[in-house]
Amino acid sequence: MIPRLPLVASVTALALAGCAGGHATALDAGADGGLDSGPVDSDGGPGADGGCAFTGLFIGGDGDDLVQALLTVPQGVLVGGYVNGVLGNTNIEPDGDSRGFVRLIDTTGAQRWETTFETSGSDSVEALAFDGQGHILVAGRTTGSFPGFTNGGQQDLFVALLDAETGAVQKLVQRGDERPQHPRAIAFTAGTGPGRGPSSTGASLSPLADPYVPSNYAHSWENPFVARFTDLESATTTSYVADRTSVPDLAEGLARASATSTDFLVSGVLTGGPSRGLFLRRVGLDGSVRYQVRLSGTGLESPGPLIALDDGTLWMSAGWIRSTGTSDLVVFHLRAEDGAVLDAIDFPTPDMAEQAGGFARDAHGDLWIAGSAGNDSTGLLAQVTHLDSAGAFVESWTRTGGEQDLVTSLAIDACGHVLVGGSTEATANGKADGFVLRAPFPLHER
Repeated sequence: MIPRLPLVASVTALALAGCAGGHATALDAGADGGLDSGPVDSDGGPGADGGCAFTGLFIGGDGDDLVQALLTVPQGVLVGGYVNGVLGNTNIEPDGDSRGFVRLIDTTGAQRWETTFETSGSDSVEALAFDGQGHILVAGRTTGSFPGFTNGGQQDLFVALLDAETGAVQKLVQRGDERPQHPRAIAFTAGTGPGRGPSSTGASLSPLADPYVPSNYAHSWENPFVARFTDLESATTTSYVADRTSVPDLAEGLARASATSTDFLVSGVLTGGPSRGLFLRRVGLDGSVRYQVRLSGTGLESPGPLIALDDGTLWMSAGWIRSTGTSDLVVFHLRAEDGAVLDAIDFPTPDMAEQAGGFARDAHGDLWIAGSAGNDSTGLLAQVTHLDSAGAFVESWTRTGGEQDLVTSLAIDACGHVLVGGSTEATANGKADGFVLRAPFPLHER
């Protein structure tokens, strides 16, 4: 699994109207072979367990499909990704005529709405955020051009604002240059500046740039960056921080430093140089780096998502190579103010290599990590690890029967179920098929 990288952008969500780019569609029952609504009871109503009947979603068509983002909202669970892509042809994927999508699935498994993002090129949805006030932010990438925009050269990033009740696109902006952009995380933040009071909302993105290949050579490798949009209407960017090094550097996690702060926390890895290894960086809205803390030293680690807590601390997930010689899961408990490490807990497994793809905290404060695990004989399998609120191991589950499971995301729904998103190649057509599956953890134990 390739680690995801961060960009930070801030977008004011004022009274917006209109629709550019994506469009909302009605329920698709899967007639096109790729957009299934998921299992529901035969009468279409609440399930036998009181309305918590959603057990999963399978997206399998003629092309390659991937679920890249899961997010719990009051109406259910948002699912984002792409369908009908082509993998294996280029180093910047997906290729082909992929289209990005966001779906709202309620706890019964019924699809309430779907919004698609489609140009003449390849489109994908990478990350989602919700402001608690009826607005959804979508971060994605495209090789095409949405109405009113011109592609900057390769893969441009786009940011869209959706209505949570209907999925209608209220605003969309597209930005890019000759380097491919890869947004991997997005978050709302409090707005600042002339004309925007503390009740205004904004957004932060965490992307990276993919390798820049102008012809038959790599001009530069992946470089993480943090960017901020101050206004979706004008698509203005007030701050942009990018690392420019001679080796691939990755960024993955993004979180607000606190509920009242306009600073952001970014996790990533520097793969070379004297400071190589996992890092946590705190960045201000003006792009200034408040601090950067080095957490390991090999440069072979894979950074994972962040979870910021109300007590001024945060959890960071990752995969690192320590005593076992393979990649093991690790969680860091850190202080947001200065990045001080309060605890580092790893989970060595000599016979398997693991990476963190999704990270969530449930209503009891317990931590859940989803990722891919495997070795040469098993291939990659979906895995979920359950930790208590102090980071101590509780239990884990590994999917059997999978083949090359790429796990990207995790969410805890309103029923307390653990949902995992990604793709698998365990199908006859040899293509990657997207999935959302419900991990079989007994609810009464939590």
